[in-house]
Amino acid sequence: MKQKLFLLFIFFTGIATYAQNLTLNQLIDIQSKDLNNAKKVLTANGWEFLDYNKKNFEYTFAFHPDSSGNAENYFTYKDDPAYGIEVTVAAITKAVYNEYKKTLLANKFNLISSQPNGDNTERVYENSTHSIRTLSSYTSDISYFIVSKKG
Repeated sequence: MKQKLFLLFIFFTGIATYAQNLTLNQLIDIQSKDLNNAKKVLTANGWEFLDYNKKNFEYTFAFHPDSSGNAENYFTYKDDPAYGIEVTVAAITKAVYNEYKKTLLANKFNLISSQPNGDNTERVYENSTHSIRTLSSYTSDISYFIVSKKG
C-alpha cells in the first residue's frame, strides 16, 4: 500500500512540475495569440490570472499562487500597442533552461548577440518569425525567456 501511495505521489508531483513549465513551443504559440486565447492555454496548464498593469499593458499570471500573491512561477503577457505582444516566463531550474535551449536549436533559432547585463548574461536568438531574449543569472539557476515577433 505504501508503495502505491508513493508511486501516486511521484506521478502527481511530476504532472505538477511539468504543468508549470510551459514548453518553449507553447510560449511561441501563446505569443502568437490574442489575450483570450492565451488565457485559455495558460489556465489549461494550471496558471491563474493575478494582475493587470495598465501602465505597462502587462497581464501577470501565476502558477500555484498563495493568498499573498507569492507563486511557484510567474508569466507575463504584454500587449503594447507600439511594440506588439511579448511573453515572459522564468525557467526555474537548469533542466528547464536546457530543455528550452534544445528547443531553440530544433526551431532553427540563431544566436544573434550575447553580452553581460549586470548580474546576468543577455542573449538574443532569432529565427524567421520570432526573437527570443534570455536573461541568465550568474548567481542563481533562474533564467528568463522573453518571446516576441521578429521585428
